[in-house]
Amino acid sequence: GATGSAPSDSYKVSATYVDGYKATVMAPLIGPRAAVKGHLNATSTIKRCSKMFKKMGMSDFEEVNIEALGSGSNYGADFSTSAAKEVVMWTSVRHKDKKALELWAKEIAGASTGMAPGLTTLVGGRPRPSPILRFKPFLYPKHLVNIEINGKAFESSKVDFQR
Repeated sequence: GATGSAPSDSYKVSATYVDGYKATVMAPLIGPRAAVKGHLNATSTIKRCSKMFKKMGMSDFEEVNIEALGSGSNYGADFSTSAAKEVVMWTSVRHKDKKALELWAKEIAGASTGMAPGLTTLVGGRPRPSPILRFKPFLYPKHLVNIEINGKAFESSKVDFQR
């Protein structure tokens, strides 16, 4: 037979939960000072949404990340001095409320048609908020769990494991 220790007084629980939402957009820009134009586009949309959130009684973004891919900024260069005429603006935002990111997505989609010249498209179309799933393992005391099978109370301590 098997050897080992007696069962513990706790259940091992693996829980997942939603910890807000995130959305990301990538937008290629072309032309002189592409990185500067792209950064201004992205930051002005963030600022406009932040003002709208405040008026609506919503909290601000929890996290904002804006990068001009192709400008050299990932190597420590200042994007504003970049001579690149082609960049991809990568903007990622995080918020507790899915509706806030849906509003941001509408605003960023409008920017693609009416802001800086040279913004060519939104890769993949309008961004969609996605839930941020977190994992939380923990132990839960067995005596706090009532188990029923077919409507009858079940007590695991009365099960004969020696059969």
